[in-house]
Amino acid sequence: MSNFKTYNGKKVVSRYLIDNELQKPEQKIIKILGDQLSDIKMLVIGVGGGRTSFHFAEHVKEYVGIDYAENKIKGCQRKFDFQKSTITFQVMDVRNMTSLNSNYFDFILFSFNGLDYISHQDRILALNEIKRVGKSSAKFLFSSHNIYSIPSLYKLSFSANPCKLLNRIRKLLTVVFINGSLEKYKKTPYAVINDGAHSFKLKTYYISPKEQLNQLKSVGFHSIETYSIMNGEEISLEDINNIEDPWIYYLCKIM
Repeated sequence: MSNFKTYNGKKVVSRYLIDNELQKPEQKIIKILGDQLSDIKMLVIGVGGGRTSFHFAEHVKEYVGIDYAENKIKGCQRKFDFQKSTITFQVMDVRNMTSLNSNYFDFILFSFNGLDYISHQDRILALNEIKRVGKSSAKFLFSSHNIYSIPSLYKLSFSANPCKLLNRIRKLLTVVFINGSLEKYKKTPYAVINDGAHSFKLKTYYISPKEQLNQLKSVGFHSIETYSIMNGEEISLEDINNIEDPWIYYLCKIM
């Protein structure tokens, strides 16, 4: 399950470099952290084009942005010509962060579903590495694709515009051709599918909220909260398996 070539490509990098908007759950975490920001050592994994850097980098005690795509890190270094030694961008893979000290960061953000573009086995490896570099009680925020949103990929939304409608039909047919029947995704806790992202060049990990909670607990994360990508509001754990948001944000603490 390698998506590296796509993420390191010039066209994809250029798209990420122009995006500077925080998603609603990320806006929420800024409010939660509040006055603590100035004392926080922050790690952003999958920093991409520095989408979150505008909002965090100059406000925290230390900011480290990492990405395994070298072209994205080069883009960030050009985009953010910071003079502060407390802000750095480094080429690094979340599965192997041995150059980072253990028990060091106060807040870790895995940006924009980045965890969903590695294999299941590597996902667990990444979560363990994240736990290692975070302090005890450090906060970890990430988003992940919701398996209960897969049916929406198999639906055709009508458009009065013939060109748009034709493109939607083509995309639907391609989704079915590549991934097969929707039925096989209805009873599995997680699945890797090609959902059409970046012109069908990526394989994406989708997971049920219940299974994601179990993953986090098994690795050693606790005090887990979930947030809707649609409105940024917290989702109760009682309702989490009834949510069809395309992805869900998880905020937790390291033991």
